[in-house]
Amino acid sequence: MATRTYLQELAPLRKSLHVEFHGMLRSAFKEAGGLPNTGGKGGARADWVAYFEANPERYNEALNILQRVTREFDKAKGTNVSMYLDRELARMAERTRRGP
Repeated sequence: MATRTYLQELAPLRKSLHVEFHGMLRSAFKEAGGLPNTGGKGGARADWVAYFEANPERYNEALNILQRVTREFDKAKGTNVSMYLDRELARMAERTRRGP
């Protein structure tokens, strides 16, 4: 599968919060067992695409983990990352409806 350049809207976070968020997400994915890393080695977009091509049944599980962790992070830190995630998921759904 060819990968496309994709620009994602990111929530404005201090670097320390960004790192903490990814740490929480990494831990949750590790707890679920077998999901790729979040960034870094083994966690690039291409790694996730390849993983979901081989394991499509895990996509919704990973998405649910992402949404849960994002909401927990927002509640604990007073951030609004979930707003950005929700907008991004809506854009993804719209692109899927329209096709490539």
